[in-house]
Amino acid sequence: GYGLALSAGSFGGDPYVNGIASFSFFKDWSVIHTNLGYLKDRATWGIGLEQLVYAPRIYAILETFGERGDMPTQHAGIRFWVIPNRFQIDSTVGRQSGEPAQRFYSVGLRFLF
Repeated sequence: GYGLALSAGSFGGDPYVNGIASFSFFKDWSVIHTNLGYLKDRATWGIGLEQLVYAPRIYAILETFGERGDMPTQHAGIRFWVIPNRFQIDSTVGRQSGEPAQRFYSVGLRFLF
């Protein structure tokens, strides 16, 4: 199946709008996420893959995103459902292109009610 979403708001005082589409393949084992948006005076974009590695708890994630006129950012990581469909922890390592290129790390928590 697929899912569609639209978000709008303010980021650092600058208005944005973002359209999101997700597409599921192989009975949800693979999900591709895409987005197109506009922030301040630039178009934004992103594409990612969420791949089930060990059902139902562990997913691998890959993503690249950026703004028109800038080098893209890539990151990869793991998502782990501590309590399936309720509580998730994720961690990524990324690389922001440019001169100089920068590495970053993230850790996230997600609670679903």
